Amino acid sequence: MNDKPKPKTLYKFRSWKSDPKDPKDNYPKTLLTERRLWVPTAAKLNDPFDCCIPLRFDLLSENDLVKRFENMLPDELSPAEKKQKALKRIQECGICDEARKVSTMRAWTRTFRETYGILSFSTVRDVPLLWSHYADKYRGFCVGIDMVQFSKTRIEYITRTNDPFLGAWVKYVNEFPEIVPSTDKYGDLHGFLESYTTKSVCWDHEREYRYVFARPPESGLILSPQCVSEVILGSEMPEANKKEVTKVVGEQFPSAQVLEARRKIDSFELEFVPV
Repeated sequence: MNDKPKPKTLYKFRSWKSDPKDPKDNYPKTLLTERRLWVPTAAKLNDPFDCCIPLRFDLLSENDLVKRFENMLPDELSPAEKKQKALKRIQECGICDEARKVSTMRAWTRTFRETYGILSFSTVRDVPLLWSHYADKYRGFCVGIDMVQFSKTRIEYITRTNDPFLGAWVKYVNEFPEIVPSTDKYGDLHGFLESYTTKSVCWDHEREYRYVFARPPESGLILSPQCVSEVILGSEMPEANKKEVTKVVGEQFPSAQVLEARRKIDSFELEFVPV
């Protein structure tokens, strides 16, 4: 896994409008109005290749595959019962059947994508593509979240739920990886994290840091007022919206700095100036 230092600031880009298909859906705004971070399942991400790297159970040796399936069974079973049930499950799922293994891996991947939650952040605020794709073509906003303060939210969540909530840099690769699962009962945690934090190199401009949830919190994560260090208004945001956002930030995140993104006159770059 990527061992570079954790980022100091996490950036989330949002639009300041309701979903045109559902006017009641104001979830992009709730990051500011309710201090709420929604956590989608992996299946709802915009890249259909995202979180689709399967754990290659078919590449395990026969003995290791049996051991891996045994480790998924209750501890109260005898070794003989575990082996018998493991062999039965392996045969039923079809992972060793050349004609069935691809459909089996697709089904497992689909189930995992519909179960695991993914919270994605960029670690940069000045990449034009991010503003265009995720902030309503520069009409939206960007929130800078302080990593130290967010770590407190993460610890509180883990303490309260006892659910895994793992963070890692996204790794960008040219070739689709082969991830062989562990035979250890808890060893697949590393494999799953690698699967969910590896993307095609075509996305490397996002410089992403993401968190993986064993299951997404249905009501999202509530940030403390100290979590947000800055809010950046898009260069094309209407004046009325700028006033509205600035007012909300003052109410919900009084210590946050409000900035405005502006296009430089002599380059394809953005600059950020205090409001």
